[in-house]
Amino acid sequence: MEDTDLKSPILGASRSGRRGGRLSRRYSVTSLRSEFVSRLPDKLRSGIDPESDPFDVDLSKASGLSKDKYIG
Repeated sequence: MEDTDLKSPILGASRSGRRGGRLSRRYSVTSLRSEFVSRLPDKLRSGIDPESDPFDVDLSKASGLSKDKYIG
């Protein structure tokens, strides 16, 4: 086995996956949600508040939607 320092951080041992000394945020919840919302049609995107709870989306605020097509 290798002689490793038990007091060194686990993530500090490997530099892979890091950019500029920080862990990559490429697949963080925030970045994935932002990318998902940016690809939605304008009608749906207008009803989503980017600052609100990501699990509480109220599409009734979106304008121009027909209930049959998007909801239910």
